[in-house]
Amino acid sequence: MNYALLFLSPIFIVALLYILYPMIAAPSIGSPSSMSSVFECGIDTLGVARAPFSLKFVYLTIMFIIFDLEITIIILIPLMSNYYELLISGLMVLILTVGLLLEWKYKNLSWVN
Repeated sequence: MNYALLFLSPIFIVALLYILYPMIAAPSIGSPSSMSSVFECGIDTLGVARAPFSLKFVYLTIMFIIFDLEITIIILIPLMSNYYELLISGLMVLILTVGLLLEWKYKNLSWVN
């Protein structure tokens, strides 16, 4: 018997069960009109559900992720063993620092316009 088939058949059976079980055990949804209304945390909304969102929060999140990466690189510099790794990490930190200066220059870091 093929060992790959013996190994993969339980995986396929479990995957099939994961697909079919919700279709069999799930309750019926009801009318489609009830699905079109907004429902959050059990409370009906009073106003418009689609309020405008400031892009400053998105910029802040992206900058947090980028500088979290930069801090990780800076922490790992003592563990780097050769010149090539130091050069690449230094170049990356330099590029991120230039990006920060450009964000500062174009006033994307200020919360008040």
